[in-house]
Amino acid sequence: MAMVQTLSQSLPASLDYRQIIGTVRGRITNVVRAARLYVIIVDENRDSSRGFVFEGGEGADPLPRQVDLQQFPIVQECILKRGPVIQRNVSAKLFSQEAPRDPRDFSFPMSAAIPILFRGELHGVILLGFSEAQRLLSSRELQFCQIVAFATAIALSNAKKYEELQIEAQRRQKIAEQLAEANRLKSEFLANTTHELRTPIAAVVGYSDLLMQEIFGPLTEQQKTTLERLTQNARGMLGLVEDILDFSRLQEVALLIDELRLELTPLERDKPFKVKYEMGEDVPVIKTDWPKLKRILLNLLNNALKFTEEGEVKLSIRGAGEGKVSFIVSDTGIGMRQEQIPLIFEKFRQLDGSTARRYGGTGLGLTLTKNLVDLLGGRIEVESEVGKGSTFKVTIPVRASEVLVGEATEGTP
Repeated sequence: MAMVQTLSQSLPASLDYRQIIGTVRGRITNVVRAARLYVIIVDENRDSSRGFVFEGGEGADPLPRQVDLQQFPIVQECILKRGPVIQRNVSAKLFSQEAPRDPRDFSFPMSAAIPILFRGELHGVILLGFSEAQRLLSSRELQFCQIVAFATAIALSNAKKYEELQIEAQRRQKIAEQLAEANRLKSEFLANTTHELRTPIAAVVGYSDLLMQEIFGPLTEQQKTTLERLTQNARGMLGLVEDILDFSRLQEVALLIDELRLELTPLERDKPFKVKYEMGEDVPVIKTDWPKLKRILLNLLNNALKFTEEGEVKLSIRGAGEGKVSFIVSDTGIGMRQEQIPLIFEKFRQLDGSTARRYGGTGLGLTLTKNLVDLLGGRIEVESEVGKGSTFKVTIPVRASEVLVGEATEGTP
């Protein structure tokens, strides 16, 4: 009973097939003393005629082998019956012709097959081979094997669901990457197209004004009326182009968040939380050097994730008034003392400079971040408390200089 209790606790907690099989092998062979143990994984929904064999025992191949279950009448009967099957003089070819890595056959005077069954779903069969021809399985041994099979079924069910979740997560990440790329191309198309349209429309408006001022000669009243209509419509088109440009810049903020989310995914895998993103309704249209802004936020979010084991890390984007916008990175990490805050922007500065420090890094990340914020014409503010976390607030103008933006035209998110 103690072994059953230990088994019930250890098996379902594992999500690795090899670990599950190893636990099953150890527990069963300690009680029933089988010469050989195999766990055959079956997927009835796909192909019930084939399975994957995990071999137990010292020196066993760590990789599963695919087998044709038609060569295992005892396994087929166990699957059909969905109950234990005991047969004598069982012989079968262990490995399929597709993977003949071992010429040995499964051949034992007495064998037992126990279904791995949970809530009506068959996950496989535990196959035991005994070298004694007169070997008998007692009711207690058989009951123990069924308990092990049941616990194995729960563990395999969990492992299967975990595997499916991983596949689904990878699929969703791929879709997210494709959507982010589509958004990037859309924003790039909008920005480039409207830039190309704005120049000739502005030229039409300019020359219309010159004509209206009769720079090139006097105009009749009818000509003036026509030019007024032309200029009015051209100005309307120019306003529409400016609106589209503003919209594309708003899209760049959302695209920036998508890119940050994708780049931070590997760092989130070891955390019990995901980075939260919030964008206020008061966020104005931003015209800035997007690659520099992205590097600033990546540095701050990287730091927040590194120093936060539980709780949350959050990026909030808010309008700051007076033609400015704030990006606020907050966490619930280890925090720091007030007197340490000015030191974090110094080159190669580590608050914990000992060789046994827990957190790595060169000490250049925040120095670079501060320099980039200065280049954008902004400021960075820090609030922190030991044991409660830190908040970094970066405030930049929503309109950077034309020279600054010109440097980043090829790197917009």
